[in-house]
Amino acid sequence: MSKQKIHFIVGIWRSGTTLMKEVLGMKPEVKVFPEHMIALNNLKWTNRFTESKSTMLNNVLNNPDFVHFAEPNSDKLKEDFARAERFEEGILACYNSCLKEAETIELFIDKNPIYSYYLPELLELFPDSKIVWMLREPKDNCISRAKYNIQSFKNYGYLAHWWNETNRQIAKQALAHPDRFLLVHYDAMVQKPKEWVEKICSFLEIQFTDDMLAFEKKKDERIQQFVKSAKARDGELKEDYAKQKAAMWENLQKPINASKVKQWEKELNQKQIETVDYYTKDFYEALLKGDYSFSPKTNLLQQSLMKASLYKLKQDIKHLKKV
Repeated sequence: MSKQKIHFIVGIWRSGTTLMKEVLGMKPEVKVFPEHMIALNNLKWTNRFTESKSTMLNNVLNNPDFVHFAEPNSDKLKEDFARAERFEEGILACYNSCLKEAETIELFIDKNPIYSYYLPELLELFPDSKIVWMLREPKDNCISRAKYNIQSFKNYGYLAHWWNETNRQIAKQALAHPDRFLLVHYDAMVQKPKEWVEKICSFLEIQFTDDMLAFEKKKDERIQQFVKSAKARDGELKEDYAKQKAAMWENLQKPINASKVKQWEKELNQKQIETVDYYTKDFYEALLKGDYSFSPKTNLLQQSLMKASLYKLKQDIKHLKKV
């Protein structure tokens, strides 16, 4: 079998990254992973991987999201990890330990919006990786993040700055590594799913099949697996948490559809529309045209708040806190 590859799905939260993970996960030769943080939590060991292997392995085996959601075979993980000589090989050992005996996997897909802020490191550590970049219309994206309280409070100027900064960081790397990035316009994809999924498959060098567009047929299996894993990790699930997750996955329980496109026309007032458009519209249009060098507008206060929040997020990841 050819060398296994790890590819990544990035984009700010609520941009279709989970949808993309589910679509690609329909391929039997592709293995997709939940947001377990094993790569990010252990980045500090990359330059001294050999002498830090036991510490990193211990971190992996004590990562509750990885253990309960990915369900690794700990004996296989320890055996393969002992043979790893580089950080990339250590991560591959982690992923391979999660495979069933009958699974023959050529490609791993690791989806996590937080990877958007670590692309220089990931591109260097995984030199054969490709990046699927999910881009969603900023007003609709801000509505969704506000609805699920993803950036802590619902100021639309602040939410727009997160959209700008996340996509600016991705665009910077896409400009430097054009062959390794594919920008996927969520709004266009949900209106012409076959056309876009075929394009994504071509980029990742896998064969398109029609069943990739019918991922919702596995919804019950996926939901049951999540509930089982979450209960193993946390004990009995709180009702509010279960309801929030069900609401966040509402569209994943249906065929790909455009029902969430242009929500902003119904849900935002004129001031909110003007605020988000002021900061993001020109940048968004530039990205759709392939201009990744465009500099978005900014407000010093909002930018400072966003950067402080991003710094805290990175510190939490570094110190193995749940994010």
